[in-house]
Amino acid sequence: MLQTIQTNLCRMRQICRLKKGFGTLEAVIIIAVILSIALLFRKTLSEYATRLINDVFAGDPLAN
Repeated sequence: MLQTIQTNLCRMRQICRLKKGFGTLEAVIIIAVILSIALLFRKTLSEYATRLINDVFAGDPLAN
């Protein structure tokens, strides 16, 4: 009886470890996809960020 309980606990620990590994792998894949998209659209994203920053800081906020 005790052996069966220990075996079941060992299996549950192994399953938990496997699930943690899948979460890490999924995070790495998502980061890789985001970086790939950023590299593909590097020029467009850079122009957008520059335009946005220029629009935000174009005027003098104390002029009002």
